[in-house]
Amino acid sequence: MKKIYLRADAGRATGYGHFVRTCALAAMLKDEFDCTIFSAGPDDFQRREAAGVCPLVALPDDECRHEQFLSILDGSEIVVLDNYFFTEEYISELRHKGCKVVRIQDFFEEKSSADAIVFPCRDPRRALLRQPFFSGVKPAGKKAGRWIIAIGGTDPLGLSEHFKQEMEQRGIDAIVLGGGKNAAEVAELLRSAEGVVCSASSVCYEALACGCKVCAGWYVDNQQDFYRLLCDRGLILPLGDLRSAVLPEDPGAAPSDPEMADEMGLAPKFYRTLFKSLELEMINYTALTEARSREVWEVRNLEEIRKWMTNPDPFSFESHSRFIESLRTRKDKEYYAFYQDGKLVGSFDMVNIIENDSAETGLFVNPAVQGRGIGRQMFCRMESRAHQLGLGTLRAEVFKDNEKSLKLHLSMGYRATAGKDGMQYLTKTL
Repeated sequence: MKKIYLRADAGRATGYGHFVRTCALAAMLKDEFDCTIFSAGPDDFQRREAAGVCPLVALPDDECRHEQFLSILDGSEIVVLDNYFFTEEYISELRHKGCKVVRIQDFFEEKSSADAIVFPCRDPRRALLRQPFFSGVKPAGKKAGRWIIAIGGTDPLGLSEHFKQEMEQRGIDAIVLGGGKNAAEVAELLRSAEGVVCSASSVCYEALACGCKVCAGWYVDNQQDFYRLLCDRGLILPLGDLRSAVLPEDPGAAPSDPEMADEMGLAPKFYRTLFKSLELEMINYTALTEARSREVWEVRNLEEIRKWMTNPDPFSFESHSRFIESLRTRKDKEYYAFYQDGKLVGSFDMVNIIENDSAETGLFVNPAVQGRGIGRQMFCRMESRAHQLGLGTLRAEVFKDNEKSLKLHLSMGYRATAGKDGMQYLTKTL
């Protein structure tokens, strides 16, 4: 099996969030990949979290850890980086060794040159939750009025106790979620509660997956982007800055979405598809050899491909070559060919690209490999390319009669918006 090495350091001072979500990712992938987690000076909590998921390898708890990790690699691995201190220079070193690199990012980090970029906070369908939160157990047996206080970290400001006292003064049963509990214990506790008061962190998604109402705020700057997203999507009752927040008269008025658990249940399939996609060779049309360029032209001209294109007429290889040559000076169009074991499996493009804004997408899958999940894999890779360009919206136009393509787009998060003249318009928010 392909090796995946996951890197995330943690501790009581810095928090365990990044480490916990790498464990969650490893749990999603371990049946199809050979996963190992690496962390600097792991403590007992980290060892417990990794136990039963995959091996945990300790790195030195100093600056030597980065070099030591590099020395372990032979270049065949997929490396996952999850934390703020992995620089672009370090990513370049990993890729120079031959590794594919996946960067797990939050909201405020710089653009990355990693082979794949994922933002688990942006979309519940990308949430990196631990297995007990994906158990499929629907919320049941909840105790009306029981609330969990889950500020997270070491809570140096004593916010947990503050909100607990405020709730108890109103006659509301409140429990502080302290450290030391494993994922199964946390999930069981959340499933027994009506709601949660927490900071804008992974606890929000854990609570939503368990059917809880959520009142959330922030108390450190790096929580603000996630907080705004939760507010914009109407997933929480907003509290603002927790350092000065006052609970609403009726916390139970927080929104509730019974479909949320099902949405989050899509995450494991997405991540398995993403990591499989890294074994595809992705080549810009402008870097294709003449032989490969001719192969793309031949497949694109197949009648079963052409009939679903806005221009269904055959075209010459000379015309195809001129088009590729024009792409060398265009920044508003990108076309990529995908190969598996040296064989062309498909093509994906983005056109009308407005950097840091939006683009229109299109694709075709070689009929010889249709039905093998190649389209989903190409979508995953191109989503990362869209992240590199800072795009927030992708659009597509698909013939309404092209049921396979419509189903694929909808499964990848596109939503139907309108349509005319036999076309269906779709939009995806990244």
